[in-house]
Amino acid sequence: LMLSKMRAKTYKVKAAHDELAKKMEERGDPAAAKAGERVQFIRYSGGAENIEDPLQVLDKGLPIDYEWYLTNQLKQPILKLFEMVMSKTDAERKLFSLSARCAGTGAKVKQ
Repeated sequence: LMLSKMRAKTYKVKAAHDELAKKMEERGDPAAAKAGERVQFIRYSGGAENIEDPLQVLDKGLPIDYEWYLTNQLKQPILKLFEMVMSKTDAERKLFSLSARCAGTGAKVKQ
């Protein structure tokens, strides 16, 4: 679940991974990435820019945003794999619809 991005010297707009590196520097974290180094992070639940150093996620018990990882990191590669045996529409419906996610859980879904 750990992601990483290269930290540049400057940014025209705020970049979440750069802000995290700055926050780590302010905490005195020796692992804080400098320009040209990679910032490692995990996305946790609670908002669009909620990323944190993996050790902080573990130490603070922050809830990992599994839905974001599924939607933004795994969904497209999984759909491409299944397109070899079915249409993209069928694959998306069968794998990522609310009904498919609730299948086998006993949850009832209104159609």
